[in-house]
Amino acid sequence: MQPEDESALNEKRNVSTMIPLLKMTGHHVEQLDLSESRRNIIGKYFRDDEDMLIYKVLTVYKYKGLYAITRGLVLPNNNIQYVNDPIWLGDAFELVESYKKEVSKKLLLIKLPNVISYTSNVYNTNNNNNDIHDVFPLTTESYKNLINVCHGGDNIALHVLEAGVAVTEVSIPSTHKQALKSLHAERWLQAEESEIHSLQKKQVLHACILPDGKSMISTRWIYRIKYHQDGTINVYKARLVARGYEQILGIDYDETFSPVVRLTSLRILFALSVGYNLIIHTMDVDTAFLNAPLEEDIYIKPPAGITLPPGTTCFKLLKALYGLKQSPRAWNLHLNGHLLGMGFTKMISDTCIYLKRYDNMLCIIAIYVDDIVIAASNLTLVNEVKNMFKGRFQMKDLGPITTLLGCRIIQNTTLSTLTMDQSFYAKNILKTFFPEGLTASEVPMLSETNLSSADSPTTQEDKDLMLKFPYRQAIGSLLWLAGGTRPDLSYAVAQVARFSCNPGMIHWKAIVKIFRYLQGTINLGIKYSTSTIADVSTHITITGYADSDHGRCIDTRRSITGYMFLMANGPISWQSRQQTSVALSSMEAEYMALCAAAQEAIWLRMVMNDFNREYNDTVVIYDDNQSCIDYTKNPTAYKRTKHIDQRYHFVKDQVIQNTINVKKVPTEDNIADILTKPLEVKRFQYLLSQFLSRLH
Repeated sequence: MQPEDESALNEKRNVSTMIPLLKMTGHHVEQLDLSESRRNIIGKYFRDDEDMLIYKVLTVYKYKGLYAITRGLVLPNNNIQYVNDPIWLGDAFELVESYKKEVSKKLLLIKLPNVISYTSNVYNTNNNNNDIHDVFPLTTESYKNLINVCHGGDNIALHVLEAGVAVTEVSIPSTHKQALKSLHAERWLQAEESEIHSLQKKQVLHACILPDGKSMISTRWIYRIKYHQDGTINVYKARLVARGYEQILGIDYDETFSPVVRLTSLRILFALSVGYNLIIHTMDVDTAFLNAPLEEDIYIKPPAGITLPPGTTCFKLLKALYGLKQSPRAWNLHLNGHLLGMGFTKMISDTCIYLKRYDNMLCIIAIYVDDIVIAASNLTLVNEVKNMFKGRFQMKDLGPITTLLGCRIIQNTTLSTLTMDQSFYAKNILKTFFPEGLTASEVPMLSETNLSSADSPTTQEDKDLMLKFPYRQAIGSLLWLAGGTRPDLSYAVAQVARFSCNPGMIHWKAIVKIFRYLQGTINLGIKYSTSTIADVSTHITITGYADSDHGRCIDTRRSITGYMFLMANGPISWQSRQQTSVALSSMEAEYMALCAAAQEAIWLRMVMNDFNREYNDTVVIYDDNQSCIDYTKNPTAYKRTKHIDQRYHFVKDQVIQNTINVKKVPTEDNIADILTKPLEVKRFQYLLSQFLSRLH
């Protein structure tokens, strides 16, 4: 067939865009109504890479041998916003060379011989037919390679990748009934039985008759899958939880606060492990909350799958149950009493870290709810502490630390290094918010970007449209990354977070830009290292950097504070934050940023002292503003500084006490600059290389 010339193609395009109108004016136009499953199959073709938007086929029209489609903008929550611009399909739905793949499981594959007829076919490699000749990808002018084949009826989605690898994603049931109907019902029922066994073993539930004047709290099953860092399934889990929102303050509960170890404290511990060659292991408390006794009388309705004994109407909770508002606090108090009974002392600077000395050897325990981190000088001491825990609780011994709070951690005692990254978590959130993938970017925010509330929607229609975008969910996911192992994201995430109450499309595109940067830097992480163990003093040195960007916010003209502290060649603490008042000069803005850095430096010294490592060294904080540095030592330029609030002069007092020492650093070497403003690519990449490493 000879290819048509451009004029003929343009004529077809012009006619096709008019097809829906022709239908409305009485012409014979055939409308091919597509079911949702079909739209899931043939949709998501049409991309606008410049605006980073994805479109989906809504309707196919046929008129005199021509096809036209109407599209919908695919919002991140899978809602569809109709786009009134029909486009020509021509002969885009053509068959191409069939895929020939070998698969190891019984899969449901989709047969698409043409755009109109649609059938499904079950294929099994055990039938001695290894040619999947009836499965065809589709092509269009804008998207040349369909590699998704989806089936949404049985909690399973099969993705046939270009490499021919079949990846099965298991959907998580929301209710007990869904779990029973799932393809993985047997696994979920086993998980429920394991949870019920734990409830019985720990004597959590006591069947009884509901007392007069008391009310019952309902319960539900929560299902989840725990994955290994490589993405393979580790275990199916089911947990019985109470609907805590039904509890009444003053009757069902009082205090609820429960602390967890700070991420900064954990990073300090990891840096110390490199400098002092500490061995780090982790443990997990099985069904931790079920160990903690309750002070209040709580009654629950029998959950699905558990039958009440004859003559009873409810269960009384003897111990804490997941979902109750006071359960985390009850568990924390219970575990605290146990650790104190083991001879450990609680740190003042972080109440979730416990210390104990064994014949001049130090053992450190960090607690994050039911995750236990044990650091000690030798393996014998680590095992001794593990046995103490195993004697009191049902524990999972996870051995040398590999994962913690979603972070991948690799400790190499031979090379005296420890790396931590959140690459698996980053991949998950990218897949959650942008399953179609994104093109990578070199920076999280363009240097000319300065977001403003003027970019927020003003009409109710625009506000309703933005509600369809998971803006706040994306912010929450990115904040965990920025606060864990990715300080390079801190400024950009902090800026987009300011508009969470009323975001506009420009703000959403700024979030997409961050995700595009994340797409290309998934394997970035923190690396703590040292060249030698001999000179101990060099391994506990804390070095800080502080900076500000004067009047950065165009809405309030407030400046941005940024600081970062390094230890063992890796970052342990950082912040990017808008200042609370307007600074009248760049020196004043730098002074306010330096005050925030000084406060953090004092707390870091407290943590170091609590770790039983006497830290009397002055913390050096580098700044690139000479006027600010001079002002910390001498009250110069009185007329221009007399209005500065007294609270910021705290930094002067710390300089006098020799707690901190402020030194000059060239602007191009001030790594805190990356926390105060968006930078051009070359400078951003240079500063990034000073504190993060590309791992694995």
